[in-house]
Amino acid sequence: MQNLIDWICLSEQIKKNNNTIRNVTGEYKKIELDCWEGVRAQLKRMKELCKERDSLYEKQNDLKERKWYNQKDKPEFMEGLIWNI
Repeated sequence: MQNLIDWICLSEQIKKNNNTIRNVTGEYKKIELDCWEGVRAQLKRMKELCKERDSLYEKQNDLKERKWYNQKDKPEFMEGLIWNI
């Protein structure tokens, strides 16, 4: 008889543990989705920043190229000047 009582008690404890595990897993999955959405948003912003940076690099290189052509054809009185862009 004691074995049956122990078996029932253990079965109930196992059921409780399974319910707790399901609840914790469900909560984890909710949090996990929010975390991934945050990561996606950050990656999107990082891509935008990279595009902006690349565009600025291109503009910077264009300006440097224009500066170089201007200095190449500059008059003699500007020889000693340093041009910064």
